[in-house]
Amino acid sequence: MTSGEYSKERRRAFFRSSVALLLLLALYPFTGMFLMALFAPESVGMGREEFLGPEMAGKIRLVQIVGQLLVLAAPAWFLARYQPALGGLGLGGAVPWRDVGLAVLAVTLLQPFLFTFMELIAMALERMGPFGRGLLDGQEALEEFLLFLTRWNGPFEFLFVVVMIAVVPALTEELFFRGYVQRSYAMAIGPLPALLVTGVVFAMFHMSPVNFLPLMLMGWFLGWVLWKSGHLLVAIAVHFSNNFMSLLWIEYERSHSGLGEFDGADVLATFWWWPLLLGTLLGFVVVMRAFGNRGKVG
Repeated sequence: MTSGEYSKERRRAFFRSSVALLLLLALYPFTGMFLMALFAPESVGMGREEFLGPEMAGKIRLVQIVGQLLVLAAPAWFLARYQPALGGLGLGGAVPWRDVGLAVLAVTLLQPFLFTFMELIAMALERMGPFGRGLLDGQEALEEFLLFLTRWNGPFEFLFVVVMIAVVPALTEELFFRGYVQRSYAMAIGPLPALLVTGVVFAMFHMSPVNFLPLMLMGWFLGWVLWKSGHLLVAIAVHFSNNFMSLLWIEYERSHSGLGEFDGADVLATFWWWPLLLGTLLGFVVVMRAFGNRGKVG
């Protein structure tokens, strides 16, 4: 391939990825409504309390799963077929299992920091008057919906919840954001700018203004482990682990308090939390220093 042809391919990769992102952000909110009307036509016109009833939980979970497969995984697979340079969305070649283990350990050590960061953001918004309170009210509604979706009875329903919360998002979001978008942008604008841009869009996709910064940081971390390991399975494993630990935390919160009564600020007010935070951050730095540093463009 000549330099001119390579430059043209880079521009095409940037254009295709940008169009795919714009379509995703525009269509994703409507996909859920369409699928709900398809799988649960009785939900049209329901009030909030009726919609969040136990008989609707399974259908809403199914819509969440199918929606991500249709809007994220399918387009990534389809578009990658026309970009051979992507190399199978980053899933080809030998799996760097050492990197997988280190990256999963790193995201585990990062959990106290993410929790602290989110609680500090919430505390700051509390002091911002009606604007901050409005954002927090919206976040509380999202969390109430998440608590509803993750409520389970019995092992089979728990496995269904794990698939919805951890397995499917890890696969579909990584295939699209890291496997397709970040790798396409890396061809066009370089690996570091691609990592940063994809992390921002990843946070926007989740439509959570209160958690935008933590989500952006997580997006950057996922992009970094892909860049440095060269294999998408590393990012998938990290994403699954993060979401699964979030599910375990939801269960802990549910078992130790009533709905919406758990106060994370009380955790930050305890003496033991800050030594724990410092220790886990130091551990995170040590693990990241040991992480594979192949410098592959992802």
